[in-house]
Amino acid sequence: MSVGIILVGLGDFAHEQLGRALEESEHCRLVGVVSDNPDARSTWKQKYHLDICLDYSEFSKLSEYPEVDVVHIVTPNATHLEWVEQAARAGKHVLVEKPMAPTVDECLRMIAACEEVGVRLFVSYRLHLEPHHQQARDFLRQGPPVSFLETGYARCLQSDETSRLHPTGGGPLLDIGIYAIQAARYLTGEEPLSVTAQSVKTDPARFPEIAETILWQLRFPSGAVASSFTGYSFERQICRVTAAGQWIEVHEPFGYEGFSLSASTPVPSFAAENPIRLLYDEIAVSLRENTPVSFSGAEGLQDIRIIEAIQRALSSGQAEAIVTLPSILHVEKNQAG
Repeated sequence: MSVGIILVGLGDFAHEQLGRALEESEHCRLVGVVSDNPDARSTWKQKYHLDICLDYSEFSKLSEYPEVDVVHIVTPNATHLEWVEQAARAGKHVLVEKPMAPTVDECLRMIAACEEVGVRLFVSYRLHLEPHHQQARDFLRQGPPVSFLETGYARCLQSDETSRLHPTGGGPLLDIGIYAIQAARYLTGEEPLSVTAQSVKTDPARFPEIAETILWQLRFPSGAVASSFTGYSFERQICRVTAAGQWIEVHEPFGYEGFSLSASTPVPSFAAENPIRLLYDEIAVSLRENTPVSFSGAEGLQDIRIIEAIQRALSSGQAEAIVTLPSILHVEKNQAG
């Protein structure tokens, strides 16, 4: 039986990516939408033949719809906590977009809200399931220890993306820098111990309230170092790992398509797969079989712990310790079983 998904928030990402992924899904189906935009609700209702089309004021009625199994929250990250708590109270499992929340405190509250009523909390880390990223991880697990990683994601903001210039969105670090943090963690299979960080601002008139470019360096227990960056004023993606003279690189690593691999030794090629579709289907299998996933609330929490350490390092100008938790990659804390 397929898992019923309701989308909360119908912005560009939902229009461009999520509807298509749900159409392609083998184990999930779109059963409803929630939005404060009546035109968007009408468009989705007609396109996907939906019976459940709610505005935000009607969200509290969610418990009345047994066909809704998972609430996918696609609103700005500053609002995630309130929607997660409401969805949990309605007895629904929750998939929240990254970043999970702006602060560690909010992440902990989200995890507690779901644990209290026994529903699952997932964070939308689609690249955990993308075949090229999985192959890079497997390549590294089978070889010598990782020594150095270069991970980064920067993009030029378009003139109509003014909302991203507001500090409530967290700037580039929370928005897209989190991809570079994630890659360093799942490719090493380790949790970082400390971080140093620097910021560069060449256009203060355009970026008066948020960072323009941030660079940081994560140090891992094995001695591996990840050199990473993010920003809103240039176009660059990189995900390259070196291990005792061997190397592997995922090209176009943080998008939705166009992935490819190169390495110091031959690596297989893969047919293109929609990583969001893979994420939805993994959630469905996890719910059906009560198995853990690698993209739980604990995983999202750890990224925000690291982001807060980067922010401290930017303020102090010194290396900052990162709270060391047991490795949570591929282990779901208090969510399944």
